[in-house]
Amino acid sequence: MPNRAICWTEEAELCADAVYLELTNKKPEEIMPGLRAYSDA
Repeated sequence: MPNRAICWTEEAELCADAVYLELTNKKPEEIMPGLRAYSDA
């Protein structure tokens, strides 16, 4: 079975979380619930 992970080259500078958010049209708080609590502290 092939590896299904995203693989970057040294020339690509992409954040996997940012790509996921863009592709799914979700907000950071939807996939990382603790993010809001941490930023409000």
